[in-house]
Amino acid sequence: PPSKITGTGHYRKYGDLTHVTLHVTGMNLTSYSGNIRIKGLPFKPDPNISGGLHIGKIHGVDFMVNDNHGDDGFIAVATHDATYGNHIKINCEQVSNLTQYKNASPATVTISITYIAE
Repeated sequence: PPSKITGTGHYRKYGDLTHVTLHVTGMNLTSYSGNIRIKGLPFKPDPNISGGLHIGKIHGVDFMVNDNHGDDGFIAVATHDATYGNHIKINCEQVSNLTQYKNASPATVTISITYIAE
C-alpha cells in the first residue's frame, strides 16, 4: 500500500513453535490496492518445513476480496523472503493467487497462525 497501517499482535513461543494472533479494527483501506502482506512476524518460519509456508486462519470484514477464484475461502500463510522478511501473506484456498485489499472502510482483520520457527 502507499502507506502502512500499524497494528499490534501477540505471540507465544514454545521452543521452535510460535503462535501469533492479530486483531485490528477500524482500518481505512480506501486508498489501498494490491496483494496483502503483513510484515513483522517475530521469528523466521523454518524454510525446511512445508517449503517455509505455514498455514493459519484469517477472518476479515471489508478487508480482503477474492478476484481470482470466487468460491474460495482465504488462508493466512507465514513465510519469509528477501523482499518482505518474516511476514504473513493471504492466499485464495484453491489457487496460488495472492488476495487483494478490498479498498473499503472501516475494515477489520483477525489472524491466528501457528508456525515452526527456524
